[in-house]
Amino acid sequence: GKLARLMNRSTLVEAPFFSFSTLYEGNTYVPYAVSLTSVDPSSSRYFNFIHPQFADAADFEAYSGRLTALSGMALPVDLQADDRLLTLVTCHGQDENERLVVALRALRPGESREGLQALIREKTITR
Repeated sequence: GKLARLMNRSTLVEAPFFSFSTLYEGNTYVPYAVSLTSVDPSSSRYFNFIHPQFADAADFEAYSGRLTALSGMALPVDLQADDRLLTLVTCHGQDENERLVVALRALRPGESREGLQALIREKTITR
């Protein structure tokens, strides 16, 4: 339920970073899309977010591009084919088929949180 707060631009730009850890590693992630999707294949907002591996760069671009196109905000977070992605999904709204998808990528080595947050504050546009 707390993911829904990220649909609000002011909330997202003030706290865009997520920490995610397992027993083996931990990373900080930043969203590149906050999308309302559907699990109903007949819907125009249909998106199959279960995608554990990408066959190639085109597959990666198709997945991330679809989420970016469905996003309620244009976020200035770039993606590269070797980025580590994290996709958070929760039920949303009145429609049993609707899902809120928060799509994130890991910060890259040497990437500045402060610089990235400033870019997000300045360039994020609500659609």
